[in-house]
Amino acid sequence: MKTPARILLIDDDPAVLELTGELLGLVGHTVTSVTSADAALEMIANGETFDAVITDQSMPGMTGAELILRLRLLVPEMPCLLITGHGENADVEEGITVLRKPYRAAHLAAALADLAPPPDRLAGMRFPTEPQP
Repeated sequence: MKTPARILLIDDDPAVLELTGELLGLVGHTVTSVTSADAALEMIANGETFDAVITDQSMPGMTGAELILRLRLLVPEMPCLLITGHGENADVEEGITVLRKPYRAAHLAAALADLAPPPDRLAGMRFPTEPQP
């Protein structure tokens, strides 16, 4: 993922939300923060666009993994990062990128950078099959 990116950040803990938003802002990303999965879904359903979603796993009402699955119904190509401090592998669907707490700013930046770009961003790009002179 390229910088700057427009990131939707979801966490029910305002302090964690603020700190993570600040870390992302320091590396050049624009962050929109919400405190619930429902608020995130509403934004996406209303046509707001983002380059990526970062969500906490443990939230009241809906887990981060459930949120990602619902987001993918609305925007299948949306890169998503799930942050968790627990060993919650049982309810994390294959294909969801996970960052474990505790993490450092460099880990967050690297995890976000490793998210695959949406397929439509690759449309029209030319990939040479032979070395260019």
